[in-house]
Amino acid sequence: ERLAREEAERRAREEAERLAREEAERRAREAAERREQEIAERLAAERRQQALQTALEAYSADLQNAVRNNWERPPGTDPSWQCRVQISQDEQGRVLDVRVLECDGGQLFQRSVINAVRSASPLPTPSEQELFRSKINFNFRVS
Repeated sequence: ERLAREEAERRAREEAERLAREEAERRAREAAERREQEIAERLAAERRQQALQTALEAYSADLQNAVRNNWERPPGTDPSWQCRVQISQDEQGRVLDVRVLECDGGQLFQRSVINAVRSASPLPTPSEQELFRSKINFNFRVS
């Protein structure tokens, strides 16, 4: 009877140890899966951010080209001049308003930039819709 009790206790201990090991392994697997999932989500977010950055750079270049292609250089324009304007546009890129924020040169240069923005309407739209803004600050550079 004592031997049978000791054997039952030994089996119960072994069963408890086995269950504890299995539980520890399950928790370790779940933790590893969570870490892998977090890494995958971070990588996806980084790829998305890179794609948005690339799209933003392309959009900026498209805007610059559209305005530059419609710009008539006034006499005496310095190659280093810049003009920062705020452009209001609708969802199709149609220019609603252009406001000078800061500009080198005189009125003639300022008007040439405003006219170029208006003539470029409708403006290019970004490839990623979430980059669209109805008001954008745009920096026109002569060179």
